[in-house]
Amino acid sequence: MSNLALQISWLDKSVLSFLFSGVLTIGIFLLEAYCLFVVANRRGLPNPWLSWIPSLQLWVLGGISDHYQANLGKKRFKRWSLLVFSLLSSLAGSFMSRMVKDVVVDFVMTGVFQWPDLEWFLSLGGVAIAAALLAIVLKILEVLALYDLFRSCQPKNALLYLLVSTFIGVITPVFMLLCYKQDLGLPKAEVE
Repeated sequence: MSNLALQISWLDKSVLSFLFSGVLTIGIFLLEAYCLFVVANRRGLPNPWLSWIPSLQLWVLGGISDHYQANLGKKRFKRWSLLVFSLLSSLAGSFMSRMVKDVVVDFVMTGVFQWPDLEWFLSLGGVAIAAALLAIVLKILEVLALYDLFRSCQPKNALLYLLVSTFIGVITPVFMLLCYKQDLGLPKAEVE
């Protein structure tokens, strides 16, 4: 087989892999958005259509969690917490990317790589630690909100759904689809 044929074959596989992962990612997003929309709409939560906007999907999930907790007589602020930590995590990641980009652009423009000073490394390390901590807190809040969603829909399977969803994130929308039409965990007065 010629070198060109190997390159084309490799390129074809890369493109197909990229397309497959893109279609899978969009499918997962759409399925999660649909399930969150239906649950939020059925429970009368404000603005369920926000589940179709990627950065605001967590707001809807937090709203479902807050609604469930309110039915248990507890006041929670997962909606706001998820939104704030999502924004802070994104900002920290963007700031870190900007710091690295500045060094790379400087290298490309001058053709000479200069090691950044110690202050830059300490700043980058601090931002990286902050970004990691924010991402961890965000994931914990997301897992807790997802658990409330599963408990409000199918309390018997909630822990199983949560554990599998936490470790195999791709399966989360499948579990949402299995339980999004049910409100078995809500008090009887709330079920419409």
